[in-house]
Amino acid sequence: GGGIKTTTFALILISFWNIIKSSFRFDFLKKTIDSQSVFIAFATLFIAIFLIFGFSFFLFLTDVAPIDKLLFEVVSAFGTVGLSLGVTPNLSSIGKLIIMITMFIGRIGPFVFLYAFFQRRNVKHYSYPVEKVSIV
Repeated sequence: GGGIKTTTFALILISFWNIIKSSFRFDFLKKTIDSQSVFIAFATLFIAIFLIFGFSFFLFLTDVAPIDKLLFEVVSAFGTVGLSLGVTPNLSSIGKLIIMITMFIGRIGPFVFLYAFFQRRNVKHYSYPVEKVSIV
C-alpha cells in the first residue's frame, strides 16, 4: 500500500488520545513512544495533506470534471488503492501525468520523497535549551 501507513495513522490517533487526556507522554500498551516518532508521524500527515490538496488543485486546473470525483481520484492514487470513478481515462495527458506522479509519491511515501530533496547536509553537535510554549 501507499499513502499514510497504518502505523503512522495509529500513532497519530494514540497521540490525539493522550493529548485529550492532558498527557504529553505518549504511552501505549505499557510502552512510551518517542516524541520524535510522534513528530515525524504528524509531519508525514501534514505533508500528505499538503500534497493531496496540491495535486488536486493542479488537476482541477487541467481537467473539467466534478470536484468530488477528481479529489477521489487523487486520494485513491495517493493511497495506491486502485479504485476509480471512471474519470482517469478521460483526463488530459497532463492530468494523467499528475495522477502518475501522485501514485509514485504515495507509494514511496511523502516523507521519503521530501527527504530525498531536503537531506540534512551538516549535523549540529549542540542543542538549544528547551522552551515550553503555552498553546491554550
